[in-house]
Amino acid sequence: MTTNGTLLDRYMDFLVKWDFSLFVSIDGNEYHNSFRTYANGKNSYEKVYNNISLIKRMYPSYFVRKVEFNSVFHKRSSYLEVSNFFKKEFGKSPLFLALNTFGVVDEKKDEFKKLYKNPVETLNRESECNPNLKEQF
Repeated sequence: MTTNGTLLDRYMDFLVKWDFSLFVSIDGNEYHNSFRTYANGKNSYEKVYNNISLIKRMYPSYFVRKVEFNSVFHKRSSYLEVSNFFKKEFGKSPLFLALNTFGVVDEKKDEFKKLYKNPVETLNRESECNPNLKEQF
């Protein structure tokens, strides 16, 4: 199951009881995750981070076996910084996903272009500065 993590605290007992595999969508630290907001515009990072930390603390073996992460790549993303965040905070590496380029309505294309960052080009640029980076992916 893929989740944005905002309701994990409410449903984690159920998810653990039934041994769900979880993919939590979080783009890294607060800065990297700053495009993920509630409908009212408030950033969801603190709630999601606390929920992930809670499930890790309450169900450590479940967390190791069943919880994974995906990080959507955008203009604020850095492979190295995001990877380091996940390793430090959760002992895991995320799956990096590109922003979906399909179905963007014409009136939003300029806004979308401002958010989009090509993940392959960025990985190549970042790995020039850090040769070990490409080996991680």
